[in-house]
Amino acid sequence: MVLQKTAAGHGRRAKIPTLVPEPRTSTLPLSYAQERLWLLDQLDLVGSAYNVPLAMRLVGELDQEALDRSFTELVRRHESLRTRFGILGGAPYQLIEPPGYFELLRIDLSGISDPQFRERRLCEQMLREQAHHFDLSKGPLFRVLILRLDAREHAVLLTIHHIVMDGWSVGVLLQEFSSLYTAYVTQQPSPLPEPSLQYADFAIWQRRWLKGDILEEHTRYWHERLRGAPLQLRIPTDRPRPAIATFQGAELRFVLPMTLCEQLTEFARHEGATLFMVILATFQLLLSRYSGQQDIVVGSPIAGRTQRNTEGLIGFFVNTLILRTDLSGNPNFRQLLARVRDVTLGAYAHQDLPFEKLVMDLRPERNLTRQPIFQVMLALQNYPKDELTLPGLQWSQISYTYVTSKFDLVLHLFEHSDALLGETDGLRCVFEYSTDLFDQETIRRMSVHFRTLLDLVSDNPNILIG
Repeated sequence: MVLQKTAAGHGRRAKIPTLVPEPRTSTLPLSYAQERLWLLDQLDLVGSAYNVPLAMRLVGELDQEALDRSFTELVRRHESLRTRFGILGGAPYQLIEPPGYFELLRIDLSGISDPQFRERRLCEQMLREQAHHFDLSKGPLFRVLILRLDAREHAVLLTIHHIVMDGWSVGVLLQEFSSLYTAYVTQQPSPLPEPSLQYADFAIWQRRWLKGDILEEHTRYWHERLRGAPLQLRIPTDRPRPAIATFQGAELRFVLPMTLCEQLTEFARHEGATLFMVILATFQLLLSRYSGQQDIVVGSPIAGRTQRNTEGLIGFFVNTLILRTDLSGNPNFRQLLARVRDVTLGAYAHQDLPFEKLVMDLRPERNLTRQPIFQVMLALQNYPKDELTLPGLQWSQISYTYVTSKFDLVLHLFEHSDALLGETDGLRCVFEYSTDLFDQETIRRMSVHFRTLLDLVSDNPNILIG
């Protein structure tokens, strides 16, 4: 999933100690984010909902040896890709396997002469990989499957458990894969410098510094922000909630035209805000109209890489911010945006408290029918991307559809228009939704209403939200 990365200068933040390599003299702790996913896995509540799938189509002369070497080197470089999780004294810990040859799985579909049937087999295999059950205690938690479609066409399916990788990490992995494959095809050594840090260093660092006065300050802020917040966003659903959420999901895609985005961006700049804040204000207005509530709480993932030396690491750094906005008093949209701006900047200034730590501290009512604190998310995917260059190969992404949804509703926004995300003239949007609750037509109608609101506030930001 996840992920916007914000400048450290937003708001007042406590001085953060430098992240440095740590000696490996004792058991390695999990980060707070990893600990929550580990616990959910122990309770067997989410199945494959936290799998991160990626699929690429490669057309041309594929160098199989260079491909194998590239993935073996990636796994050697990044401890996260060879991490599993044990239990000692009732507490989980990271167990990092020594580097070695990384075996790629292979399936040959080239014997299928009918192209349509072959593509159907490919789609079936993608669904199987997406639903793969990882055993966190045994690993590996990183799978690569190569499907040979014919002599000059292959599909590469990557499946990783979220506990060792986030959305930002996908970009790191692809960029490094491109550099390594390019070097190995021409019999050159790896051009990549050795990582100075590993994810386990971050986990130790996080546990060490986030305590005492710093922890108390962040905790106090979030307690005050969430005091009296509604437990549930009451959006009308097509079906009643099941007794236990299944996390089955689907998606609906649409595009916001570039002209509209440019107009909204200019308005945001004039108000000292960002396009994300304008979209958040509009999205919360939409949710208010649907639910009849004026106290709207949504979650939003943030990269969690507050120090520059984490930007090249693969791991689960992402954090979740809780964005609660008061829409009462019938303000105009410009005034609503000012409220959202204050809410967002305050959240950025206190982003160092892991969401998982906050949930443990708040102890919300356990409810297997819905997520605690919030059930709707807004996710801006603006991590850096470089165009992949693979000698002798043309590559493209094979799109996965969302077959799971961890929340009732998630609106994903993609800033990039490139080979990975697909060429679009505008901002690509995807509604991921729970099929336990919603029909596609309901979500399609919601996307139309969202676009209508954006057009209205773009034309007249002084319009009263009522």
